[in-house]
This record gives sequence, C-alpha cells and structure tokens, in this order.
Amino acid sequence: MTVDSTSGDQTPKKPSPAQIAVVLVTNEPIVRAGLRLLIERAEDMTVAAEANDLAALISTADKFNDHVALIDVDERGLSMLPDFLGRAVNAKVLVLSTANDHERHAVAMRMGARGLVFKENTPEILIKAIQKVHAGEVWLERKMMASVISDMSRVLSGKPDATSRQIATLTARERQVVSLIGEGLKNRDIAGRLFITEATVRHHLTSIFGKLDVKDRCELVVYAFRHGLAEFTTSRPSTALH
Repeated sequence: MTVDSTSGDQTPKKPSPAQIAVVLVTNEPIVRAGLRLLIERAEDMTVAAEANDLAALISTADKFNDHVALIDVDERGLSMLPDFLGRAVNAKVLVLSTANDHERHAVAMRMGARGLVFKENTPEILIKAIQKVHAGEVWLERKMMASVISDMSRVLSGKPDATSRQIATLTARERQVVSLIGEGLKNRDIAGRLFITEATVRHHLTSIFGKLDVKDRCELVVYAFRHGLAEFTTSRPSTALH
C-alpha cells in the first residue's frame, strides 16, 4: 500500500528484510510511475510508499526510519526536509535534480540530504545511488561537488586562526586519512592503502571529527577541500563517501 497525498492513505508497504525500502516523492504521476517500475525491477529494493510531496509524510514520518526517500520536489519541499528527518531519524534522503540546478543542490545538502542524482543520468546510476545511500554513504556527482562544497563551506566557516589551530592538531597519519577520504575511498580501501586495520581507520576518523569539529564524512570532505587537506579532481563521474 502506498502513501498518496491525494488519497490520504498513509500505510507503507512492508518490505522483506533483504530489500531496501524506497519512498517516492514527486508530484508528477508519470515520473513516479517510471521510477516505481525501475525500482521494483531491482531485486534488492521495493517501493514501500509514495507521495506527491513531503507534507503528506510528516505525520507518519516515524514509519520511514530505515527507508531511502527519493524526492523530486521544489525549493519549498526541500525546506520541509528537517521536519521529516527530525521524525524519521534514520531515513536517508536522495534528491533528484537537473544538472544545472546548483541552488537546489546546495539547499538539499544543507537540509540533510545524503545524496544528489541528476535526472540526466542512466537508470543504473540511480539504482547504484540508492544502494550506496542506504548503506550509509553520501552520493554526489563529481561535477556538482565544487558548487556544493563552495556553498556548504560557509556553514563550516570560522576564524582563520581557529581553523589553523584545528588543522595543526592533526597527526601526519590523520592527514593521510583525510586526504584519502577526499578521494572517496571507503574504510577498507584506506586501510589497505595505509597498511592498517579498518578498526584503526575508524579510530582515526573519530579523532579527526572531534579535532576539526565536523559531524560526518560529508562535512569532512567539505572541510578538506576548502582548507587544502584534499585535492578536488573531476576524473571520476561520481563519489560515494562512506
């Protein structure tokens, strides 16, 4: 059964334990139908609920704690993301957007989205993005990284002297970890590159988050690019930050 803001039905379909539960949010019926067919064709995911807009989901958001919310909404809809995520605290939001909609990219990330996918991409890319975001990663197109980072860096801004002191507290190994995070490497890849265990990588990340006053890998990437701790490249089409 689906959530539909026109019908008032707000009972989500229960997926199997092995499936990724996806919530579709778009006010375009044809687009929603196409996305539903695409997602239901993937063996590891199902459409658990649908809605015309986020407003229809707010009152029952706690039912979508472990879901991926795939949303295609306007600026007003994005402004409701904090309310939705405040109730569905473990939900992951993936936003569909056009390649030239830079303002929406920045707003989406500020409001708590975990990923952005261009509508111009192939269906395979969308499916992969859903899988990655569900696994706890952040999905960004490489070509949108620069604009998103430029905007989000203002959220992380501080006095230059304070920033210099923060960076100075990093050990040489922690700087290496930050640089590799900037390349989009996962913990296991970083461990292999530095010949250390994944547990040690996690320990380093906990320390880095505390020293730089960032809350997650996404903020760490923004911080790293902004302050020269990692180099931005466009050699890969997308990056997933786990």
